[in-house]
Amino acid sequence: MTTSSDSARVAAAAPHVPSRLPPVALALLLLFALAALLVQLELTVRRPGRGLMSFDSAEYAVAGRELARTGRLATPFALPVMIHALGPAPFPLLVGHPLVPLADAALFRLAGERPVVTLLPPAVAFLAIVWLTALIALSVSGSVGVALAAGMAMALSPPALFFAADGVSELPFAACWTLALLLLMRLPERPRPVALGIALGLAHLARPVLGPLLPVWLAGVWLLLPRPHRGRRLGLFLAAFVPFAAALLAYKRFAAGSALADAGPFLLLTHLQPGFTPHQMPGMMDLPSPLGFLAAHPLALPHKMVVHGARMLAPALQLASPAVTLLFVLHVAAPSGRAGGASPGSWSPCGPGSSCWPRPPRPPRATCSPCTRRCSGSPSRRRPWCAVPAGCRHGWRRRRAWRSRCWSPGTPRCSGGARPARRPPVIAWCSARRSGAP
Repeated sequence: MTTSSDSARVAAAAPHVPSRLPPVALALLLLFALAALLVQLELTVRRPGRGLMSFDSAEYAVAGRELARTGRLATPFALPVMIHALGPAPFPLLVGHPLVPLADAALFRLAGERPVVTLLPPAVAFLAIVWLTALIALSVSGSVGVALAAGMAMALSPPALFFAADGVSELPFAACWTLALLLLMRLPERPRPVALGIALGLAHLARPVLGPLLPVWLAGVWLLLPRPHRGRRLGLFLAAFVPFAAALLAYKRFAAGSALADAGPFLLLTHLQPGFTPHQMPGMMDLPSPLGFLAAHPLALPHKMVVHGARMLAPALQLASPAVTLLFVLHVAAPSGRAGGASPGSWSPCGPGSSCWPRPPRPPRATCSPCTRRCSGSPSRRRPWCAVPAGCRHGWRRRRAWRSRCWSPGTPRCSGGARPARRPPVIAWCSARRSGAP
């Protein structure tokens, strides 16, 4: 049976994982990212004499200028197929997203209507992404060196540098999305549902694509929130996100006559037949109804997903796989360096002094698992982190008991303390294999 002194020793032996970068390291990282961005602007904009705006960034800038001058979010650009339903110009901002025009309008008011100020939102978003990437790597590895390496790799990413030199919405959306991911990672230890809802709301204003993904986010927030007041915190998350989505729907309702007015449905027609390409469709005056076309050609959408979906997914996997693999290797291979001075011989998979997970190791469990009554085994063979005998054959019951049954004194189910963070079974298995544990 475990005691409160055992739990205290485990908590004292837990390695300290910093939640933020040291000021000097953060300053050096941001200076490195800023230097990379300036080199990108010099090589791709100033020397070739390229304009500061592309077609898309000019569209955002014109909408921001209209907002700064008249207080109305509008643009002279619209798809030809939508003009007959929108009336005379300027048109509501339906081909585009409002966050970047809002930022451009504020900058135009402060610094004048100069094209160069449109580069400030993507530049700030680029620096924020570098910083947030370093924080995520710090949370995973517990090493400032690994965090700096991840941040510098992000600062040298060609796609990030490409979009940082143009005033479009890709990097502002990516910055808000990365912030939301970081807050989601830290939700079990530091619940900040309001900040998470605001981050996702800003991402929705940058690129309104969170509608289909909202159930996934709700499930993730529900599963990661600590049990005390879980429902109330989920409500706070929704209360912080809903105003952003409601504001966007209200703008479309009053400006275009329908809350669902958008150019997105016409994107469903892309690649459904040979003439529907992204370069040809914006100039077409007569496009079929997307739903009617899909009803008349039921196999067109599956064919598009098979042919073009794999082609779009392959580059993303090619970029993501090395990064995820590297983080996993660092996560599993670096525990001994974070053991806080523990010798290799005293290292155990999940017991006192463990460093196999950057979060504090779980305390010894109380003997309240049903598996202890079903299986036989000597108490001396029991692992330090589980009350189930090591020879128990009821694997699923062991796993369920590990996650849901009583914890040692000082936890919510026993005496009202804080429940330690969960430890993924994959990492536990790899760490146990490293130590030679059965």
